[in-house]
Amino acid sequence: MTTGKDVQNLVKIGKEKIVVIDDDEAVLSLLSSAFTSKGFNVKCINNGKEALKYLLDEQNVSTTSLIILDRLLADMDGVQILRKFTEKFPEHVPVLVVSILSPDVLIELKPGKVEYVKKPFSLAILMEKAIGLIKH
Repeated sequence: MTTGKDVQNLVKIGKEKIVVIDDDEAVLSLLSSAFTSKGFNVKCINNGKEALKYLLDEQNVSTTSLIILDRLLADMDGVQILRKFTEKFPEHVPVLVVSILSPDVLIELKPGKVEYVKKPFSLAILMEKAIGLIKH
């Protein structure tokens, strides 16, 4: 189980930003509140085009500890974003894909760096998995 002290240690080492990409404003709000309450800075993005622009900028990536990415965005498949991101940054930050779809398409990507949570999700389970990805 992840403790508050674990989160504080992550924040202290400068990896305190979580990028949440989802076109559902309720999900953005929920995750933003949950991670902010744990001491993280949260950047919310609600479309694929903006997400790609943000994630392909090395300065943004250098301070990001985790990306939470919805698979089904209104303007793009999240896997497209993930592929372009991992092509540019092969030693990328961990990504937690959240989707109602099967995780099968994620098999080709680096294990351990990309995890999956099925929608609808338990906030507690998502938070635990997210913090676990950041710590490793």
